[in-house]
Amino acid sequence: MKIKAIAIINIIGRPADYLKVIMGKVIEELKKDKDISIQKTRIEEPTIIKQKTEQLEKVVGKKEVFGTFCELEMEFKDFSKVLGFMIDYMPTSIEIIEPSEIKMSLHEMNGFLADFMSKLHLYDELMKKLKLERDTLVNQFNNLITKINQAKGKEKNNDKK
Repeated sequence: MKIKAIAIINIIGRPADYLKVIMGKVIEELKKDKDISIQKTRIEEPTIIKQKTEQLEKVVGKKEVFGTFCELEMEFKDFSKVLGFMIDYMPTSIEIIEPSEIKMSLHEMNGFLADFMSKLHLYDELMKKLKLERDTLVNQFNNLITKINQAKGKEKNNDKK
């Protein structure tokens, strides 16, 4: 059963021209999927984000950050493709506009749930790996700072002699 939906994908970053390139790549990647048909595309020009979230402020500081979004009207082969799109592209929003009712067999639902759990486990594994790498880098950085401070202390002691 084909499903029509409207999705919005947001991208933030800098510089503004880079956002245009990235959004273009996202759309091109979607067009390669034979089970998804993009029927309408509307891309907004990047604009400066005036109110940054606390998390974004930590990452970029006082630098200008831009945001853009794309509204896509799409047709999916079936419901599992809609859910796969949601997991892979994480749109800000998605609204199914056709059909007005969706019926799924137990077999289809179990297949979707298995795929969904597989993706969740993959993302969980990736996040744990990134956290471990981050923690390792922070420890190495702290050890380096300690060694630098110790070396400076030795220099001061040698200068006094």
